Amino acid sequence: MNRHQRGSFRPVAYLSSCAVVFLLLAVPAAFSQQPKVTLTPKSQIVSEANDRIAQLAQATSVKQNDYLIGSGDLLTVEVFDVPELSRDVRVSETGYISLPLMPAKVRAEGLTPYQLQDKLAELLQTNGLVSTPQVSVSFVPDVFGLNRRTVESLQAQVQQTRYALAATHITLSSNVAAAAIQEASLRGQIDATRELTAISTNMLQILRNQYQAGYASELDVAGQELQLAQVAATH
Repeated sequence: MNRHQRGSFRPVAYLSSCAVVFLLLAVPAAFSQQPKVTLTPKSQIVSEANDRIAQLAQATSVKQNDYLIGSGDLLTVEVFDVPELSRDVRVSETGYISLPLMPAKVRAEGLTPYQLQDKLAELLQTNGLVSTPQVSVSFVPDVFGLNRRTVESLQAQVQQTRYALAATHITLSSNVAAAAIQEASLRGQIDATRELTAISTNMLQILRNQYQAGYASELDVAGQELQLAQVAATH
């Protein structure tokens, strides 16, 4: 290669060297300007999820406990680690609920779920059923008013039973009155029959006396005897 050719390659080699140096300096700078991605630990994600669930549960609990329990409400009573006492109970028309092993009914109407669960925990501990009771009370969702309609249906059945009982009393009283009237009528008929029997007997005795005296015929006596027999048959 002559001197002229070597001279023509020097600018190209110089430019290539500069380009390589620029790339080596620019690439680390570009990577250094990228935003750093911080990986969230798994434990932190689980903790945040649990906190969110607890917040939602607390919000739901506060919303439920804004309401007072009334007759006909369906409640879920849960006693921790005691499944025999955990169940759904309905508040009666008089405002009470019943739980197994409890010696008496518990007044629930007018209380909030928090107040009722504190009351149940106190009763369970007082009666020696659970040493350290943990009770929770919540409303069962009333879908399309089913609980209220059920209570209204039960109330209607109670009223129907009352009306049926009143009708039975009226019918019984009517039957008793009819029986008393019938008994009085029968007694009157018996008394009348006895009176007719006595009259017929006296008439027969008179005819017999007349027959013996010759003032009556044997046919008259036989007719009176037949009449007395007919009266006696109706006695």
